[in-house]
Amino acid sequence: MGFFSLRRNREVRNEGVRLTWGGSVFLIGVLLIGLTAVDADINLLLLMFGFCAGAYIVNATYGWRALRHLRVRRVVPESVIAGQSFQIRYIVTNQHRWAIARSVVLEDIFPGRHRDETPQAFIRSLRPGESITLNVQFICRERGRIPLQAVRFFSRFPFNLVTKSVRLVAEDELIVCPAVGRMLIDPTSAARSTESSVTASTAGRSRGDEEYSGIREYRHGDSVRKIYWRRSARTGQLVIRETTQSVNKQFWCAIDTRSKRRSQAEAEALEKTMSAAATFICSALEQGASVGLICNGDPLVILPPGSGRAYRPRLMRELGLREGGHEDSLAQQIRRHPWPTRWQASCVLFSVRDDAETRDAAACLKRTLGPTRCVIANTPGFDQVVSLSGEKKNNVRRNGGGKGRSAA
Repeated sequence: MGFFSLRRNREVRNEGVRLTWGGSVFLIGVLLIGLTAVDADINLLLLMFGFCAGAYIVNATYGWRALRHLRVRRVVPESVIAGQSFQIRYIVTNQHRWAIARSVVLEDIFPGRHRDETPQAFIRSLRPGESITLNVQFICRERGRIPLQAVRFFSRFPFNLVTKSVRLVAEDELIVCPAVGRMLIDPTSAARSTESSVTASTAGRSRGDEEYSGIREYRHGDSVRKIYWRRSARTGQLVIRETTQSVNKQFWCAIDTRSKRRSQAEAEALEKTMSAAATFICSALEQGASVGLICNGDPLVILPPGSGRAYRPRLMRELGLREGGHEDSLAQQIRRHPWPTRWQASCVLFSVRDDAETRDAAACLKRTLGPTRCVIANTPGFDQVVSLSGEKKNNVRRNGGGKGRSAA
């Protein structure tokens, strides 16, 4: 299944029978017919009352056996991107021996969400022992962890007078990663401050990241360190090794998540910060760079620089699960952690606030890792670095939701 996880339901619970709006109106009419028939002693009305009451009984009892014997397996991706459509797969099986399930609606239960904002799928008919696969397209608007608790089956067949429903416990979770926008500048230039561009360009040379390209004659002004002494002694003429400077594509993405828990403005700024960091990480990885992640909190998150498609889900998942409101100083946490020399690289610091703590963290990152650039949410510099298309107001990190449609 790759990056997909399967969970089986472990419990079936009846939710009972309830009247629909049309069924309530119809019931009032049936009661009036019954009262009139008894009062006037009209046999035709009594017969009509019996037919109407029988319709209620048939609607309330038909299909119960098949509904209670439905089983489902939910297949969800391990992580998704906020604002992007993804697919949830439901494998439904009718385990009853002879009852046919007709006109059944499958509804996933997302805590804190209205029914219209949860995935739904329609099953026209499911024979005994038959299985069907339902693919539902869904969109989560907000970042975070969504616990999936149960799946509900309900049916109003055949007369749409009452709703019969059962709930199947199927625990799972969905990780929604931050929305990804568009980098307005190259990630390489975003990771280098203007005052430290020379230092960044020579960082590879100081670590010996050079590639051999050939041999040529020694020229006046060439470095003595590049002389190929063994070849020079054999040929009697000074020659030097020619090397090309390998491009050092290793960057750090640091995030300062300090924000007030009850501040709506800072909550929205935090979501912008996370989306900007996700955009930078994805753009850098697409260009073949190695990216590491630093995020304050309890505990401090440090993921060493890595590259490739397999590393992107790990970084994005961490951004999706990271909460705001941590008052832990990023600078103090960085000072307490040992940093190997091989990790030194340019860094981009994304922060919600532009205060002394942020500037202290930037200075600490510069001394520890390398040239550091600050990107603060809701500032002109932020809009010059990244564009977050489809921004949504009140985008607080909570459970996600969106209208789902089925495609059997």
